[in-house]
Amino acid sequence: MAGLTGSNGQPGLQGAQGIPGVQGIAGSQGPKGEPGTPGGFANITELEIENYITNGAIDLASGSTVGGEAISSGSHTTELEWLSVLNRPTGLDDGDDDTLADLVCADGQIPRWVAISSTWSCSDDNDTQLIESQVEQYITNGIIDLEAGTTVGGQDIATGSHTSVLA
Repeated sequence: MAGLTGSNGQPGLQGAQGIPGVQGIAGSQGPKGEPGTPGGFANITELEIENYITNGAIDLASGSTVGGEAISSGSHTTELEWLSVLNRPTGLDDGDDDTLADLVCADGQIPRWVAISSTWSCSDDNDTQLIESQVEQYITNGIIDLEAGTTVGGQDIATGSHTSVLA
């Protein structure tokens, strides 16, 4: 492979192995490409460059830009005004569909979904306490990790290894 001609009769630099299949890189020879053109990228086309760089990932140097704009990398948060969101669902123009806005419940009532009518309505908040059988079901169907200091009938619970003495 011919290199560049040196000055004052000195031998020139030898060409380097080039990008496979890309023409026109000075002193290069790709396995399927034509010999490189001395002097640089004179014969390489934009399409050849685009084909090379879209063939796989490129690790850009820190501080690289696209069109003069910084490239965002790693985790980041994008702040976007709600009104900039296109194709918002009907009723969400103000950010809230206000499903329950017209529902006024009395003290002690809460909104409840009524499956039969597929609507929301006010209902007494009357099932907030478990009955004894529900509590028993919860505590007898598996292991319970009791808080330290828990007692049974006011008596400490014996934990760890211990020995009983029969009298």
